[in-house]
Amino acid sequence: MSKFAALASALALLALPVAASAAEPLDGVWEGAYTCYQGKTGLTLTLDATPSGQVTGTFSFWARRDNPGVPSGSFAVRGTITPTGYLELHGDHWINRPTGYEMVGLTGTAYAGQNGDKDVITGQVTELGGCTEWAVRRK
Repeated sequence: MSKFAALASALALLALPVAASAAEPLDGVWEGAYTCYQGKTGLTLTLDATPSGQVTGTFSFWARRDNPGVPSGSFAVRGTITPTGYLELHGDHWINRPTGYEMVGLTGTAYAGQNGDKDVITGQVTELGGCTEWAVRRK
């Protein structure tokens, strides 16, 4: 490969999007559900991501019509999102803690909807036994 071709290739790589392309569209309110020992539970994530991929926000949960006995609660979350959309969130501190509830973590893939739908995030609930999956859509 000639020096000119190598330089052109390197410059082309510089034009590729960085973490901000995956992180910035994450900002906003996302609504859906997650499943833990108490059953399917309403979930609202309010997220804010920096261009470097750091994420902060609020995890709020609430009763759904099909599971009305779930109390409402919320906690702050912190985590990261990679340029490919891999999201990892961990509980930081309680805002409103119902008796007997623990914070959970989330891992998942942003933009995981059909055809890379940028308005969907899906994944696994972590850090607490008895939990399985979660999914949210941009509100």
